[in-house]
Amino acid sequence: MNAPSSPVVISYSRTGGIAGFDDHLVVYANGTVQVTRNSGGSTCILTPETQKELDEIFRNAGFAALAETYPAPVPGADYFSYAITYHGKTVRTETTGVPEVLSPVIMALDTLVSGCGRGP
Repeated sequence: MNAPSSPVVISYSRTGGIAGFDDHLVVYANGTVQVTRNSGGSTCILTPETQKELDEIFRNAGFAALAETYPAPVPGADYFSYAITYHGKTVRTETTGVPEVLSPVIMALDTLVSGCGRGP
């Protein structure tokens, strides 16, 4: 997949879990979304409304003020590891370490991975 010539707004990865997930999502300023998963890759386009909803979810989470890492308090097998970058700021977390305020962000991005990741 070739990257569009538009700035990256969101980059997200979800790896691990009992099934060995390796999901990656990139959202570009022009609304193009690229998803790569163990099963392959796909591209879709966000509506302007969906782009605004995503921005609002990040704003409501206070993403710019979050710490850079939120590790799990106790290590565990089969945890998910998450890396979320929004407008250049990256936050890393893992299962049981996800702050409550970040949960809506992860849920929205997981939904986008699942929806766009099915292919055209």
